[in-house]
Amino acid sequence: MRRDLELFRKILLAIEDCPKPKAKSHELEAVLTPQGYTREAIGYHIKMLEEEGCLGTSKAGINYDDHEWTFTEISLKADGHVLCEKTRSDDKWKTAVAQVGESTLAGLGPAGLRVVGDWIAQHLSNFG
Repeated sequence: MRRDLELFRKILLAIEDCPKPKAKSHELEAVLTPQGYTREAIGYHIKMLEEEGCLGTSKAGINYDDHEWTFTEISLKADGHVLCEKTRSDDKWKTAVAQVGESTLAGLGPAGLRVVGDWIAQHLSNFG
């Protein structure tokens, strides 16, 4: 499965938009599957964000053989909040991805979010 930088961003922002401090896995599915993402892709990307230190999960389990993920609660860690703040604006996001280059970001996984966020902070922090 390929890493999807946009999906990393959407997961973080969807968790941030939840009214409670911890999102339920079915809440994320309800937001992201209508956008064309599979349950397997969402779970895989959540696991990578957790490994990167952006998310915390409880009651988590992944069975990659059966493409199942059973996160019941998912929360943003400090790095996740920072990335949300830096990448929240769609316009800034699109500008930064275009400037940094999608091909450059493609192989970075969740770290690509940091690259884009840092680019935004450095070059676009004074723009709406």
